[in-house]
Amino acid sequence: MRIALDLGGGPIQPALAGALEAARKGGLELRLFGPEEALRSELAMLGASENQGLSIHDAPGVIGPDEDPQTACRDNVDASVLLAAACAASGEADAFVTVAPVRVAAAAGLWHCKRLPGVLRPAAASLLPVSGGPALLLDTGAATDCKPWHLLQFALMGSLYARCVMDRRDPVVRVLGSGTRGSGPGELVREALPLLKYAGVRFEGPINSESLAAGGFDVVVADGDCGEAVLGALRGFAKQHSLMLESSVVKSPFRKLGAALARGVFEDSAAFGRAIGGGGTALLGIGGTGVVCRATRDGAAEAVESAVRLSNSEFRDRVQRRLEDVKTGMQDERA
Repeated sequence: MRIALDLGGGPIQPALAGALEAARKGGLELRLFGPEEALRSELAMLGASENQGLSIHDAPGVIGPDEDPQTACRDNVDASVLLAAACAASGEADAFVTVAPVRVAAAAGLWHCKRLPGVLRPAAASLLPVSGGPALLLDTGAATDCKPWHLLQFALMGSLYARCVMDRRDPVVRVLGSGTRGSGPGELVREALPLLKYAGVRFEGPINSESLAAGGFDVVVADGDCGEAVLGALRGFAKQHSLMLESSVVKSPFRKLGAALARGVFEDSAAFGRAIGGGGTALLGIGGTGVVCRATRDGAAEAVESAVRLSNSEFRDRVQRRLEDVKTGMQDERA
């Protein structure tokens, strides 16, 4: 399998090291996109070089997180994320993995891979470490100004992803409905509830953000702004928690001793932080396979592995069939 890897705009070495590790383990070919001179330099430092399974494609352009993605895709045609997506869309690669921001990656995926037939908005899907095993949260930043029908499609795509990629037999779907136990769902969720109840998924109603960590679900859907905020907050709190633990330990010799005895607690804390969005963020609903990764060794390795699993699954075919069934059902109801 061939993976187009976009490393433009981020620290190259850690992500490149992780991708190379995943490629060797899985027998993959890598197409690297980014500034050629920097890529060659980092490859040399890692003891690797361009060969039959590893090629470099000079792509000096970068689309920043503050740019309008659609405008940037039109004006910055040599951006590395666009060229990586184009590589996947043309069939020269089976999937693309990128360190670009989620909205930029989604725009690049749409620009070249287009939408799957019937999909209104693509969704970014990220894993959350919750009680009982990881659960899928979507959308986490690809879609803005969501409507009820978008949440319905997110539920359908999320449920099928859980089945096809996560091996969940009968995934439970919830919708993020409110911030606290005492407040009811907002207007968007209230309007989406009737659609979700009859979507043909195992929908078990709204869930508030305070209850997310308790788990009991496989998929939770939200509008892009809300999902992105939840994911960012979790990552920020996990990072700060680790820093607080480290800071607390150095305050006295007794605490250092206690920390040595409780090393597993610190390791669990670090693992929890890495598990938030672990495996990369899958772009669901585009006509190709795209995964956004963190620019770290583990992040890139896991994202490449996720891209392989998604590309090898029946996810896209099943989404197309499912959306066609929903469309036919709507037409029958109106007849």
